[in-house]
Amino acid sequence: MSYKQPLAPTAPPAEAVVVTVEPPSGRTTADELRMGATAMAPDQHERKFQTDVCDSFNHSDYLGTGLASFCCPCHMCGQLMEKQGHRGRHRCITTCCGLLFVASVVLLVLSAFLRACASSALAVGAVLAGIFLLGLYCIGWSLRRRIRRKWGIPSPRCAYGLESLDVCCWCAGCDDCCCMLWCGPCALDQLARQEYLASNGYSVEYDFYATTGVVPGVQYARPPV
Repeated sequence: MSYKQPLAPTAPPAEAVVVTVEPPSGRTTADELRMGATAMAPDQHERKFQTDVCDSFNHSDYLGTGLASFCCPCHMCGQLMEKQGHRGRHRCITTCCGLLFVASVVLLVLSAFLRACASSALAVGAVLAGIFLLGLYCIGWSLRRRIRRKWGIPSPRCAYGLESLDVCCWCAGCDDCCCMLWCGPCALDQLARQEYLASNGYSVEYDFYATTGVVPGVQYARPPV
């Protein structure tokens, strides 16, 4: 007679545990996911300038705006102001800035040859040059702020939450202030490339001799509504 050892009892299969996470009241799961994605990548959908501030001569299409911004910044400022709808600003800015520039250069050159009034000519020439540079800086900064609002380009995020202020302080508009201060022609050329961008999205169409700089018959890119 053979003896059979009884089999060990088999444990019942573990039941699947379903965990249901209920979203907070007043907020759906889709909203939670959307908020999480925004928190992970806050700058993913923000609008920016079409070109970088240092792209002045990176493409042959940028040559016209680059030369105008570096060699004739008053002329470019006047064209951009005229293009924003301020009629008569081109002539006013070009005339005033041009006269200040010419007068300061003449006085600074004469101070090297006129011994009798060298100090006076040098001082007056330096003052006129400072007024010229300060006026050009203020016009360029104002243009940059206007074009930002026109194209819906937000200012860089501020650690103190002041980027929405439209004042010239260290936080709000700091990017615009620094760009115009350290490389005014580069920042001005970036604005020109943004304004004279064709509808194809990559070519820049600019007319140096036109009051607004717009080439007739060209379809330009439009700012978002």
